[in-house]
Parts: sequence; C-alpha cells; structure tokens
Amino acid sequence: MDNKYHVTRPDVDKTDSLPQHMLPGLRGNKYRAVDYARLHAELREKRFGSIKTSMKLAKIEKKSQQHKENSLVKQHQLLWQKEFLRLLHLRKKTETGIESHIRKNRDSGTCDEIYKDFYYCHTRLSADFDGFKKATTGPVWNLRDDLRYWLMENHEDLKLGSPDVINKHAEIKSVAVSVKAQQQEVLDKLYQEQQKLETELRRADGVIS
Repeated sequence: MDNKYHVTRPDVDKTDSLPQHMLPGLRGNKYRAVDYARLHAELREKRFGSIKTSMKLAKIEKKSQQHKENSLVKQHQLLWQKEFLRLLHLRKKTETGIESHIRKNRDSGTCDEIYKDFYYCHTRLSADFDGFKKATTGPVWNLRDDLRYWLMENHEDLKLGSPDVINKHAEIKSVAVSVKAQQQEVLDKLYQEQQKLETELRRADGVIS
C-alpha cells in the first residue's frame, strides 16, 4: 500500500476527552481572572508616587539654588560694607587733612581770600545739596520705608486675597510707578545739567590755555 495516500484516522476517544480535561482546569484555582481595576489603581499609585518624588526633588533643587543665591548676596553685602567703611575712613581722613591745612594757613594774607571763597562755595553747595536731597531722594526713601511697613503689616491679608487690601495694594503700585517715572525725569534733568557744566568747563579750559 502506498503511504502517500495514507490518512491517519483521528482517535475519537481522545478528541472527545479534550474538553473534559480543559474544563476542570478553567474551573480550578490554578487559573485566576485578572483584576484590571486593581492593576490600574496600582499603576496610578506608582505614577502619583513618581510625580510626588519629582516634585520633592524640584523643591529641594529650588531651595538649594535659593540658598546659593542668598549666600552670594550676603557675600556681596559684606564686601560692599567693607568697601563702604574703607571709603568712609578715607573721606574722614581727607576732610581732617583739609581742615588742618586751612587752620594752619587761614591767617596768611595770600590764602585768606581763597579760603573764604572756598568756605562760601562749600556752604552754598551744602545748602543746595540738602535742598536737593529734601526735594528728591528724601521723599523716595520715606515712601520706601512706608511701603515696607505696610507690606509687613498686611502680608497675611494680601496672601489670603482680602479685597480691600488688594485694592490698596494696586493703588500703592500705581503710586510707586508714578514716583519711579518722576525719579527718572529728575535723573534726566541732572544728566542734562551735567552735560552743560562739562561743556562750560571745556570752554573755560580752552580760554585759559
């Protein structure tokens, strides 16, 4: 017999018994249904934990950056304070030397008129400077102190969103912007005066030479 056309006959008994073997396995404890709701909940929890960790790291990094910036600002403040004290000491030393020189040469006929002119000029410049300070920088510094005090007193109400405090804060900001514009106008005028004086000095130097 030719094996080419030989067809194997299935074992009917074994084929019929396959469902009988599978059904007990599906009903048994070995194969459990997947709890997708629990898996989604665990996945959400892990994602939330990852986001929370990232936020903590970002917060730590921000605090570290702020600490570095604050340390740098403190270092700059110390340097400027040292420089200010050095310049203040140098100024007092120079003023003491000038006053000593004036006292020694005040009674001499040659320097008497010159020192009188210096004294009158210094007195006039001091009066002009005090008047300028009182009219310009004095009010600005007073306003700054008042604003700092107001912010300190109303910090919590402003943070909580009190309508009255917010409206007052808007008014204060408007005043600050106006003062800043006025200050810039004064600076522009001073710059023009400086340019004018420098031009006059150059002309005077040209005439003398």
